[in-house]
This record gives sequence, C-alpha cells and structure tokens, in this order.
Amino acid sequence: MATIQWRLESNPLTNPTSYKARIMPRVAMDYAAVSEAIAARNPNFSAATVETILRELREEVRIQLNNGNSVTLKDFCSFKTTANVRLETASSPMPPPGTSLMTTISASVTLRDDVRQGASYEKLPADEKSPVITEFMNTSLGLPNVYSASYPICIMTGSNLLIGPGIAGSNLTITGTKSTSTVITDFVERKPSKISFLSNVPSQTNSWNNEYQATVTTRYTENGSLRSGTYSSYLRCDLTISSGALPKGILSSNENAALANVTAVTGATANIRICADVNAQDDILRLWMADMTQDGEVGDAVIVNDNAAYTINGYAGSLITSIEITTVDWAALKTLVKTKYLGRMYDILDMVIA
Repeated sequence: MATIQWRLESNPLTNPTSYKARIMPRVAMDYAAVSEAIAARNPNFSAATVETILRELREEVRIQLNNGNSVTLKDFCSFKTTANVRLETASSPMPPPGTSLMTTISASVTLRDDVRQGASYEKLPADEKSPVITEFMNTSLGLPNVYSASYPICIMTGSNLLIGPGIAGSNLTITGTKSTSTVITDFVERKPSKISFLSNVPSQTNSWNNEYQATVTTRYTENGSLRSGTYSSYLRCDLTISSGALPKGILSSNENAALANVTAVTGATANIRICADVNAQDDILRLWMADMTQDGEVGDAVIVNDNAAYTINGYAGSLITSIEITTVDWAALKTLVKTKYLGRMYDILDMVIA
C-alpha cells in the first residue's frame, strides 16, 4: 500500500511561527485512470465499460438533483442541492438557479474511517520555491491558451512569478515546439501572482508549426540560483488560411509535415475555430467548427477514422459555410490530441475568402 505524502509548510503570520502539513497527491486521477484501476482489479470488466458506467453515474446524479431529489450512496457519499439566497420578505421571489443553486457532496463517515484505517504518512523534503503557471488567457478574445499577434493581450496567473528589473536573468520566454523562441519585453503588469503582456510571436520552421510553450525564469534572492517553471498546457497561435492558397496545414504540432490540411472552403471572410476531440468513452476522433467564444456556437461533429477529405459544416450564424479538411496522418493527430491536449485541442483560423 502506497503512503500518503505530505510536506511541511510554515505560517509566517503567526507569532511564534507555526506549521501545517500539506498533503501532496501523487497523481490526479481522472475518469480514464480510475476506470483502468477498477478494471485491473476486476478483469471481467473493460476499462471502457467502467468509464461509461462512471460517466452515466455522474449524469444520473445530475438528473436526480435537477428533479429535486438527493442521492445517498451508502458507505460512499451523498449529493444534494442547497440555495444560497437571502429573501428580504416572505413573498420575495427566488433568484434564478443560475445565481443561487449550489451542489454539495459529502463523504460518508464510513468512507472516512476506512481511508484512515488503511493510510500511512510519508514526509517529503522541503519544496524548492519555483515559478508555477496555472493559467494562460488571451484577454483580447477571452479564450485560454491562445498566443497570437492578431490578438496580442495575454495574461498569466500562478505563484512565484517574480520577474522584472533588478532581478538578473529573470524573464518570460515563449518557445516554439519546432523552433525559435523569444523573450517578452512589453509588459502591462508584473506581479508574483499575475503577469500581463503583449505577445511577440516568433515564426517557426513551417506555417503549421503554431504550437508554443511559456516559461518563467527568476531568482528569489540576490545570489540565489535561477529557477524556471513551464506552463503545462500548450499555446496555439492563429493560422491565416487564404482560399486562394490551399492546401494549408492545421491541427499539428512540431511535425515536418502537417497532420491535416484545409483543402477547400466556402463562405465569407471570418475568424473561426476548429476543434479536434477524442471522446474517452469510444476513443473516436471528431472534428467540428466553433465560434470565437468560450462555450459558444458549434457545428455538427464529423467522425475521422481514415486519411481522407472531410466536410466540416458551419455553426448557426457562421459566415463560413463549410471547410474541407483532409487528414494526412489521422492516427498521429488522434494521439496528439489525447496525449498533449488531454482529449481536446483548438486551432483558430483567420479565414480570408478571395
């Protein structure tokens, strides 16, 4: 049985200084990882079947909560809804659920006691202070992980992001996964928890090499060593697609040849997004068109299972009627989406229709 790891942290706000123990998870388990672990203990069930059941459990809990019920799974946990509201009078109307309804999940006492009985602690050595980037947002678009010259205002949040004048060697570097890198010099704001800046996009070897990573390097004392932290997610730069200069590579990484190409387009000049998604339940690669807003309009998904030409239709109100995408190596694209992008990646296409 593995141990539960923890690290000592000081609380400098107390006098004398006190300490707390921070539990450090070994792995952040998702649906797929939990399903594989259950299948390993129960060979009669495949990981895909277990994951389907887990996702159906989640959906059934949602349905029951929407129906005004609570759900209690004995010796495990309970689900219920509460309303976070204050009514001025007895006849005041309830505010809309979108602003007031809360969902709570409570572990059972039995589960707590069972975990305690099988647990043991392991103290980890002190953590070395280093930059941690938790989020990268293109504020011009309101979209995550977009790095663009056309939409240049970006913001990074995290911890220990201490860069600036007077700290020798400190910088924010944007590096292409195929080639080249650049050091950001045009900052709007620099704080240990937030850096906002104007993008400076270095061109890479090929037009489809539009994938980048962000790294903060700094030191925390005058004579301390330089320490670096790299953002775990990959950044995508928008691609200009001219109807008069096709094919044009998209949805690729640092390859010498694009994994997919835009080979035809109909409609009017517009900016859109193309999504490549691998559904964990059926392990199928799908493509669809989306608008330029988070959780906005999307078109119908098209299943990709061969190297062929696929017609991707527009979403409601889209100026782009359809795009033909021809996959060159669909299997490699599927692997890219699953491994580097955790199941879903977007490319922004600046479509120029002649």
